[in-house]
Amino acid sequence: TARGFNSQFANKLLVLIDGRSIYTPLFSGVYWDEQMPLLDDIQRIEIIRGPGASLWGSNAVNGVINIITYDSEQTTGSHVVAGGGNEERGFVRARQGFRQGNLTGRVSAQQRRVDEGIYAGSNEAANDDYVASAVDTRLDWRPSTGEKLTLNAGMTETDKHTDIALRGDIADIISQREDLGARGSYLLINCLHELNDGDALFLQAYADYDHRYDSLESSERLTSDFELQYNHREMHSHRLTWGLNHRNTRDKLQGSFVLYAEDPTRSYALNTAFLQDEYHFSESLGTTLGMKVEESNTDRFEYQPTLRISWQALENSTFWASASRAARTPSRLENSLE
Repeated sequence: TARGFNSQFANKLLVLIDGRSIYTPLFSGVYWDEQMPLLDDIQRIEIIRGPGASLWGSNAVNGVINIITYDSEQTTGSHVVAGGGNEERGFVRARQGFRQGNLTGRVSAQQRRVDEGIYAGSNEAANDDYVASAVDTRLDWRPSTGEKLTLNAGMTETDKHTDIALRGDIADIISQREDLGARGSYLLINCLHELNDGDALFLQAYADYDHRYDSLESSERLTSDFELQYNHREMHSHRLTWGLNHRNTRDKLQGSFVLYAEDPTRSYALNTAFLQDEYHFSESLGTTLGMKVEESNTDRFEYQPTLRISWQALENSTFWASASRAARTPSRLENSLE
């Protein structure tokens, strides 16, 4: 995360992969162990420091991480990476790309096996070994200049083990060895259409399924998201961007003797709209003014404005300041678990 608030379950950092949010509403954070974009396919990672909710939406409180993969046009041919060692027992990443006229695509697969750790005090095995696998595909079609259609799909699977520290009589009736894991899949489609006057229309839709199970709870989540974004060409030093978004999330929780869900199945609907204006006083001085409003079926309404100023004083030195309001979506745990 950012600004020193680092933890496995940090809940104020928005993370996206090719425009698909991987921020889970279960605990308002990211399950990093489930995220396996092929390292060799990553083109760049954008890091936006500070609140960015006016453009990116809720949960972009401390910042945004936007992971962007290569266009399939840039990954044609075959590519294989493999290795192993005494801790990371083995890993393999393979990709095959192709081109057929205006259509390019790739299919990739990977797997890694990690050894169990050793307890420092007793030198006994920690039984925390795990196996993670993923399969992904991407298709890019360009029917004409200024038009592009992209399809992304993938599946991930993680199997882990752990030991639970139990003492006394409880250890005799409850197994200390536990299997943990997750299964996930997604489908993303986006379309970019550049208009004759220089404006651009962007449409995106995706569905994301996640099933995670551990000792405290088992959860299933299905998210569908639809987005429209319109980018105006720069006129009189102004560049306007506006958009609409609808997201629906449906989950199902199975608790345990530790956690109890009063309503095991819930649905959330979120509607948002935003407007942003970038204005350049000169080549070195510019401002960004924006506003995003969000409304949900849980009677939650949020307004998230921002004002940013940047000044490039020297070729390698830029100063910036901002004033923003950003909100975090209440987690499922906060709303309905005891």
